[in-house]
Amino acid sequence: TWTAGDENALKYNIYQGDVNIASTSGTSYTVNDLEAETNYCFTVEAVRGVNVSGSHSNEACATTGVAPKTQKIIFSLKDSYGDGWNGNKLTISYEGFSEDLTVSNGVSASYERELPQGVEVTLKYQNTGSFQSENSFVIKYEDGEVIWSKNQGELSSATSHIFTVRSNELFVSVSADRTETYF
Repeated sequence: TWTAGDENALKYNIYQGDVNIASTSGTSYTVNDLEAETNYCFTVEAVRGVNVSGSHSNEACATTGVAPKTQKIIFSLKDSYGDGWNGNKLTISYEGFSEDLTVSNGVSASYERELPQGVEVTLKYQNTGSFQSENSFVIKYEDGEVIWSKNQGELSSATSHIFTVRSNELFVSVSADRTETYF
């Protein structure tokens, strides 16, 4: 992010060292696919027209952090009647690990699990009990991205879903007045 110092600028070129890595018409740009624990430096150049550009800004540098090795997954299970899942369950399986989740009694149960990035996970709803039509669930990442969900009435039989736990992308945002590292 930078402050527009030239109101006549049509675009801005972003440089990493001597290499022009991008152009944008706005006053911010995000660089993705960076390595963890690495220092990156950037400059910005205002462009007024064809072959008319200003000098480069002062160099701004930032260091990326350590990428987490797991992702928090939230399992929200619900029962519309309020008497639990009556013997039904959701099984999580990966790399030889297996765990059954259920609503023991009441309307809902929520579970948070840290799963390894890049691992293939099998989720299986098992209709081993009764009243499957009362069951529903939403499985999502901590940021709200839904992995798999089933509404009330959609679980009359066993069903499964396989997904790979996403990896965090590292990126850095460099600002004239501060530097922040995100992942």
